[in-house]
Amino acid sequence: MARKKKKPGLPEINFDPKGKPGTRAVPGTLLKQSKDLGWDKNSVRITTETFGLYTSLPMVCEGEECYWASRCPTAPEFNYLGCCCPLEINNIYQNLVLYIREMKVEPDDYIDLVSVVDLVKLNLQISRIDQLLQLEGMEVDRIVGVSPKVGPIRDKVVNPLVAQQRGLRADRSRLFKELLGSRAEKAKLELAKKKQGQADRDLLDKLITKSRTKIEEIPNPSLPASSKSEESNDSEAFSFLDPSLIIDEEIEELEE
Repeated sequence: MARKKKKPGLPEINFDPKGKPGTRAVPGTLLKQSKDLGWDKNSVRITTETFGLYTSLPMVCEGEECYWASRCPTAPEFNYLGCCCPLEINNIYQNLVLYIREMKVEPDDYIDLVSVVDLVKLNLQISRIDQLLQLEGMEVDRIVGVSPKVGPIRDKVVNPLVAQQRGLRADRSRLFKELLGSRAEKAKLELAKKKQGQADRDLLDKLITKSRTKIEEIPNPSLPASSKSEESNDSEAFSFLDPSLIIDEEIEELEE
């Protein structure tokens, strides 16, 4: 019994939370990234540079000033201070690889690649809101009115971040459906091309078979012709070599 092919594991970057000061987190060598993505190294480099995936998308580490400082694994040293956040680089890399694997996006599928990058951005933004909601809670204390006697009236209300999160998830769902539609349409076109190519090959095979059959029917040229009529018959025997006549015959057969 054939062993089922094991799916690739979850990609991740290797970084030391307590690394040397000024350390810059990267998602691995070009060779590792090319293996994770299934692309050649040059395509990986061009894509990451074009979209600024690990240089412009992640937030810059602010150390103790970061809202996530109390939960950050790099605390209390914060050796990535002033560099792109390694946690967000990991988030970006994982989502990029998983989307590309799942949707089978190639480097030259530029429109679909833009959609994938937008999905990666949305996931990053949603992740940030999830972190803030974990810190602040689903409800927050807000001023809901002002009384002339007691002053501001405070009450618990739904955290505004919930509405932002809902909006981002709706955008992600819409974009994901558009990407699925684009990939499905491309798959249909590729299937249609394959079917057309097979039909062309089948027609060519028929033409070759018919040609060979008629070649076998040609009179032996070594035999002497007894009359002009026989010479005329010989010339007619070669008429099948006219491609237009053969194709016309095949079209008539298909129409019948």
